Amino acid sequence: MKKLWVLLAALTVAAGLVIASCGGGSDKNDDVLVDFETFHAELLDFNLWKNINEPGVMGLYEIVPLAIGRSDYKNAKLYPGKVLWGMYPEGVVVFVETSKSTVSHEGTSAEGNIIGIKAIAEGTVEITALDNNGHNIKHTFLVGEGQHYSPDGQWDENINPDYPSGWYPNKSSSSGYDGGGNSGSSSSYNGGGNSGSSSGYNKSSSSNNKSSSSHNGGGNNSSSGSY
Repeated sequence: MKKLWVLLAALTVAAGLVIASCGGGSDKNDDVLVDFETFHAELLDFNLWKNINEPGVMGLYEIVPLAIGRSDYKNAKLYPGKVLWGMYPEGVVVFVETSKSTVSHEGTSAEGNIIGIKAIAEGTVEITALDNNGHNIKHTFLVGEGQHYSPDGQWDENINPDYPSGWYPNKSSSSGYDGGGNSGSSSSYNGGGNSGSSSGYNKSSSSNNKSSSSHNGGGNNSSSGSY
């Protein structure tokens, strides 16, 4: 009888370990292993859920809500994995925190799949979003006094005849995926500043805006300052 009780106790402990093991595995979110390339991720205007021209144009103190997601009309979705944000150079825009993100004290780096950028000075800045596998999406923004943001907006030469320093109209597009980064590399996280890189998997320029302006992807048609 004593041996029987010992055997039952051993089986109970073993069963408990199996259940605990299964329970621990269920907490893991497999979606976080999906990278930008596999997900077909894009940099989008979060309010209108559409692509932003390359380069994007902003006026001073405007706030633009950005999202990493998929804007496909039938299967629009936010990117589910971890997204790190950086910029190069600093001092033109700062990141603005949302309910889906956290921002560094200086506003120069952030984490989350939805983020805001606020223009604080005239100039050119390259925003970089980085996934866990080292793929990044880069997008340039031009900030000028009197300019006005919209996803398909372009630089208004009637307001500012000259482009901001550091930007030239014939500059190659920096949007798309660059798989050459390293997820542990500070240069990739901080924007890299190397917009001409052709390594890795590169998407077509985001200047080809989609016609749909709103659908079930989580975007809304409110003003660009609300998100």
